[in-house]
Amino acid sequence: MLMVGKVWMLMSDSCRKSKGFTLLELMVVLGLVTVVSAVVFPGLLRLYESVSGAIELEEIVMEINGLGRKSFESGQGFRLNGRNLPLPEGWRLEVRKPVVYTASGVCRGGTVSIIRDNELQLSQRLSPPYCQINHES
Repeated sequence: MLMVGKVWMLMSDSCRKSKGFTLLELMVVLGLVTVVSAVVFPGLLRLYESVSGAIELEEIVMEINGLGRKSFESGQGFRLNGRNLPLPEGWRLEVRKPVVYTASGVCRGGTVSIIRDNELQLSQRLSPPYCQINHES
């Protein structure tokens, strides 16, 4: 019985002395966090760039799809030539020949290519009379 008391006393003493982490334990945890961050962070950056690019592309498509309505509402024709549509930085629009929208909102057709950082994102023929880009993300 006396022995059991000493063992219990030794265990309770060691539990009372442990009030924090050792420097080695903290350095190991910090090293693990650094390694995990180095692996995960580049993937998160690529994911962000991919999502932001998809959103910008969708906004450009919506802008082009709304040109007929804008022409109709303003009562003025519009010629989409690739330089007269505001685009986010790094994007450009190539049009083989100007796509003409009449004041009645009717489009005469054409082909547009949407390019981001010299990489083709979307190329599509615009068919009269509405000239809508059918783009699925």
